[in-house]
Amino acid sequence: MILQDQVKPAELKYRHEFKPGEHEATMDCVNQRGFAVIKGMISRAFVDELVGAIREALNPDNDLGPGESRVGHAFMERCPTLLKFLDHKPWLDFISHSEGSADLRFHRSAAIIRNPGSPPVAWHSDWSFRSGLHKLPPRSIDDVLNVHEGLGGRWFYLTGTHPMRGGLAVIEGSNKIDWPGPEGFEFGNERRFIYKKGAEPKAHTGWDVPGIVPFFTDPGDMILFASRTYHYAFSNLGDQPRYSCGGPGLRARSKPNFCPWPLPESSKRFIASLPERHRRFAEGYGGFDSTWKFDASQVEADAMR
Repeated sequence: MILQDQVKPAELKYRHEFKPGEHEATMDCVNQRGFAVIKGMISRAFVDELVGAIREALNPDNDLGPGESRVGHAFMERCPTLLKFLDHKPWLDFISHSEGSADLRFHRSAAIIRNPGSPPVAWHSDWSFRSGLHKLPPRSIDDVLNVHEGLGGRWFYLTGTHPMRGGLAVIEGSNKIDWPGPEGFEFGNERRFIYKKGAEPKAHTGWDVPGIVPFFTDPGDMILFASRTYHYAFSNLGDQPRYSCGGPGLRARSKPNFCPWPLPESSKRFIASLPERHRRFAEGYGGFDSTWKFDASQVEADAMR
C-alpha cells in the first residue's frame, strides 16, 4: 500500500466536477458513478462563518485533545448559521432538484471537527440495507433515518479535502444495489462495511481498495455521494483541525418520515425559534433522539394489533 502522502487523484475518464446550476449533469454523475462535486457552491466568507460556528458549538472550551474528533448531530438545531443555506438559492435549487420536489421537510444534519492525529474513519455505507432493502424492523436510529434512495451525503469540507488532512474518499460505483463489492473484499454485517477476505470481519481502515476515488477539493466545494456509496475518511496528518458539515438536512415531503420517538424538546425549541419563512421546512420534522433504542416487545405488540 502506498504511503498516505503519495495518494493522488483518481484518473477518471468522465467528468465529476460541476458548476452550481448544472443540476441534471451533477445528478447523472451521482446516480451513475456514486458521487460528484459542485465547485464553489458557497463563498469563502460563508465558509469562514461556518468554521467559526462549528468551533463555537462543538468545541467552545477548546478542550478537544490531539487525535480526538467530535460530532454534532441535529446540528441545525444548535447552529443558526446553518440555516443561512435555506436562503442560498443555488444550494436550495440543487437540493430541490435532487429530491424531485420543492416541497421539502427537515431531515438530519451534522457537523464534525477532527483534530490533527485523529485516526481514519473505516469504509462504510450510511444506508440501512436492513430497513431500506430487507424491510426489517429498525435496530438503530440510522435504520430509521437512512433508508432513502438517491442522494445521500451533501458535505462541505470547510478546510478543503486532501488525503493528508482527514480527507474523504469513495468507491466508484458502490451505490448500485447489485454492486458485488471490491475485489478481494467481503461485506460485513448487513453490508454496513467491507473487510479483506480472510481477515477478521472488521471494517477496513486502509486506502488499498479497488475503485477508490479520493477527493481533492476547495473549502467552498460541495461533495456529493449517493445514499449507498461506500466512503472513508483518511487520518488527519495535517497541523490544523478539519471542519466539515452538511447543510440543513432536507428531504421531499412525499418521502416516508416515520420516527418512532416523541419529538425531542430541543427540536420543539428549534421549531419555535424559526423565522416565518423557514417554518414550512419544519412541518413533520421528527428530530434526532440519540437515546432511542430498538424495543422488540413494542414491535411484536404492534404486529399483533
